[in-house]
Amino acid sequence: MADRDGRRDRLTRATHLPRRLIRWARVARAVLVFEAVWPVIWPPLGLWAVYLCVALLGLPQRLGIAVNSILVFVDVLAGLVALGIGIARIRWPDERDAQARLTRASGLKHDPIAALLDSPAQTDADSDLLWRAHRARVLASTRRLRVGMPWPWRTTPGRFAFRGGILAALILCLWLAGPMAQPRLTNAFTFNPLLLLGPPAPPPGITAWVTPPPYTGRPPVLLPAHADSVTLPKGSRLTVTVSGVTRAPQLDGLAARFHALDADSFQMESTLDQSGLFVLRGRGESLARWQIIIQPDVPPIIGFAGLPGPDSDGYSLRLPWHAVDDYAVVSAHMTAHLIGHLTAPGLSLTLAMPDGPAPKVDGVQVTDLSANPWAGLPVSMQLDAEDAAGQTGRSTAETVVLPERRFIDPYARRVIAIRKGLVQMTGLRDRDQRVAVVRSILDTAATASLAGKKASATLPLFGAGWQLLRDRQAQVPADIIDTLWQVALHFEQGDAADTAQSLNQAEKALQNALQGNGASAAELTKLMQQMQSAILQHLSTLMQMAQHQGGQIQVGSAGKPFDLGQLAQQLQAMQAAAKAGDINAMRQAMAQLQQSLAQLAQARIAQPDPKQMAARAQAEKDLGSLQQMMKTQAQLLDRSTSRAESGSPDPAGQQKDAAAQAALQRAAKAMAGRVGPGMTAAGQSMGQAAQQLGQGQDAPAGQAQSQALQALQQAANALGRQLSSQPGQGGGFEIGAGNGQGQGGEMPLDGFSSGNGLTDPLGRPLANGQGVSYGADIRLPDGLQQARLRAILQELRSKAGDLSLSPGELDYIERLLQPF
Repeated sequence: MADRDGRRDRLTRATHLPRRLIRWARVARAVLVFEAVWPVIWPPLGLWAVYLCVALLGLPQRLGIAVNSILVFVDVLAGLVALGIGIARIRWPDERDAQARLTRASGLKHDPIAALLDSPAQTDADSDLLWRAHRARVLASTRRLRVGMPWPWRTTPGRFAFRGGILAALILCLWLAGPMAQPRLTNAFTFNPLLLLGPPAPPPGITAWVTPPPYTGRPPVLLPAHADSVTLPKGSRLTVTVSGVTRAPQLDGLAARFHALDADSFQMESTLDQSGLFVLRGRGESLARWQIIIQPDVPPIIGFAGLPGPDSDGYSLRLPWHAVDDYAVVSAHMTAHLIGHLTAPGLSLTLAMPDGPAPKVDGVQVTDLSANPWAGLPVSMQLDAEDAAGQTGRSTAETVVLPERRFIDPYARRVIAIRKGLVQMTGLRDRDQRVAVVRSILDTAATASLAGKKASATLPLFGAGWQLLRDRQAQVPADIIDTLWQVALHFEQGDAADTAQSLNQAEKALQNALQGNGASAAELTKLMQQMQSAILQHLSTLMQMAQHQGGQIQVGSAGKPFDLGQLAQQLQAMQAAAKAGDINAMRQAMAQLQQSLAQLAQARIAQPDPKQMAARAQAEKDLGSLQQMMKTQAQLLDRSTSRAESGSPDPAGQQKDAAAQAALQRAAKAMAGRVGPGMTAAGQSMGQAAQQLGQGQDAPAGQAQSQALQALQQAANALGRQLSSQPGQGGGFEIGAGNGQGQGGEMPLDGFSSGNGLTDPLGRPLANGQGVSYGADIRLPDGLQQARLRAILQELRSKAGDLSLSPGELDYIERLLQPF
């Protein structure tokens, strides 16, 4: 009771203290409490710091979630027990301890608060006055009161070294863990109390896969539960399905959330745009982790595989190129701009993909640009490629001179030179320049007209000149450029220019249909028949021109004959592919056919070499003489055989036939040097027959005459083969040559009907009013058919000398041989 009353009395008196002193006393007591608690919390902090260091090194995580949970539980419990024991042993400070702390920290000899709490022993006036002076002096001394800083590290050297070592070890482990510090600590301090109360629950089922974006063309990729490094294209879609959990899991690194599939299954989908570490957490533990590296899609790379230039034909552009992409190149284009006119619209060309979209493409584009106004002029050429993601890559620019068609006709060359000059002009604002161009056009038209060029070609040239003079446009009209090209073609090819243009249009129509995917088999067959009709019409026109002009059909500046057999084989291959419905085979056949069609479209009529024509005329004359000699020799043989069979000699007739046989021998000797050794053998047999006839021996003379007739047949056959191999046969075409190895092809004869009875050189009907029939009832044979015809002709000639046949049969055979 006394202590309680004394404490209450102190509290009552304390209320008379200044508030400043009351606050100082409370702060001093709090500092004393901190200094008392600080040594107590170090043991549990040390236990927890040791486990923290071990966790930063990743050791508890390797023991499994069960052992890890036990270690976390034991460590936390041991620290709490040590903390409880230490707190229980603390002697908590009171008011006197706080007052003593203030006195010591302030450097005072007496406790000012205790002096202020005292009361005077006497209560008279003098004592009260003295007491008040004493309180005033004590209050003045309280202005020097200080609490002082807490001094928790005031301990023994061993404990100080232990605490310093714990801090140093913790810092070292943090440095060793680096960026893995946070995930290691999170996994190490995962606690599952269910593992301490019963058997472990079955692990959740995790299925994770990544679907690459469509532009990659790659299949979905299944992810393992733990992947150190997975490289995926940007825009891939991650799908994670977790089963066997009651709450929705979380995926660190993505903002997407899981949605419930059923009571214990959840799924999440999200697009991956950034790299990172993705950790799947559920049931208080780490279920899976993926280190994903996002690889952005880079634009394709395209370039020239060689300098573009003329192809083997001399006028087509050969453009080698290559392109690569991380996934697939889907399209490529060539763009060209005329040097000096870079602001003008460019020339664009789609490059063919040899095997379709692919990560690596190597192609060679061969395109006929000879009709383009820029042919023969330098252009700035650039390539660009596009991938499936829509990104575009572009090559460096190359300066290339576009190949041009070489014209043989001098007036065609003049027109093309004028056309190239107009294309290169930036404008026709200068009147003198315009007049000079018009004068050049009109002069060319006038001289071409005087040289015999058709009005269908010269009149458009006159019109172009007057139009250019009349128009005041600054730019050259495009129709004038096109007119000059058409005039040059007519000067070069004559009437075949129109059929060549029709052939080009039919070819492009079929090619466009084959490049697309919407044409039916019936449409492709119709377009192919139209192209074949255009081919045959062009051939007929060329042969007509060759017949009327007495010239030869030539292809290219070298004047090489066109291979009809190769064209026939290519058309047969396309027909077979069309019947089978194989579009890819038709495309391949069309690619092989294009070069032949381009050569045929540029065929022209050239005057032959006079020496060759003279030699051919002599050979044809010799062949006619041989046919007449064969007829005369057959008549002499008939008379000798008739006299020998009748047994009645006719000396006058024998002498007459001997003179005729001798004249025939002299003609054979005269031709022997030109025709060949066959005529020498025929002359020897004729001389023997003439001698025997002069001696009246008809039977031996008949045998010699038969040998002479066979020798004449062999000489005629050899001369015929020589004529068929000379230039000019078939109008400059190689008939049945095929691929140059003697394997010819027949022009396809299916699907055509004749309505007007006119046929082309290959026996095909012509459209009404188009072309002429050059040998309307004759089909040009191929190599095999020619051999068979020669064999039949030789058989007929041998039968003509067979005396066992009746006169009617011999007369029939003679009529068959009459044209030959």
